[in-house]
Amino acid sequence: MNAPGSVVRQILVCLAVTFAAACVAEDTDTEPVKRIFISRAVHEGSFGGLAAADAQCNLYASAAEIGGAWTAWLSDSATDAIDRIEDVGPWYLVDEVTRVFNNKDGMRSVPINPIALDEYGDVNEIWVWTGTELGGTRAENVCFDWPDAFVGAIPVGAAGYSGFISNGWTYEDRSADCRSTYGLYCIEQ
Repeated sequence: MNAPGSVVRQILVCLAVTFAAACVAEDTDTEPVKRIFISRAVHEGSFGGLAAADAQCNLYASAAEIGGAWTAWLSDSATDAIDRIEDVGPWYLVDEVTRVFNNKDGMRSVPINPIALDEYGDVNEIWVWTGTELGGTRAENVCFDWPDAFVGAIPVGAAGYSGFISNGWTYEDRSADCRSTYGLYCIEQ
């Protein structure tokens, strides 16, 4: 039996048995699969900080019954998103077929395929809060570090778009109104 979250490549091994062939599947390569999704739910940029965003990702994964431990692709004024991600890839969409990043270093560039499936496996091309420039480093605008609520002036935050396979996946809109409702990228660790 294969571990959940593994891509298994099988070959058929056929044996001749008295004028008949018997074939059995034999595992030839098992590669651990980590997943990435865009949240179905959307939020204003006031969701309580990085830890709260991570908790939301884990809540979404639990509701979709996909398991795993998840981290939001999100930077604040003191933390780069890339530093929050463990190098445990490759990462696939939740369909476990479509590869998005080969490794952590790939997240510093552009995805191989759009991150356009939500936690349920449905297509969901939406704006995404990231606070992150291409390269995985924090952007100048991070919605005042994603607080629980905004008091006074409404800040702006950097956002990407889940349908892009360009730098826009993480840094398309540099000054989105933080009252806008955008999704989160959730990355399995």
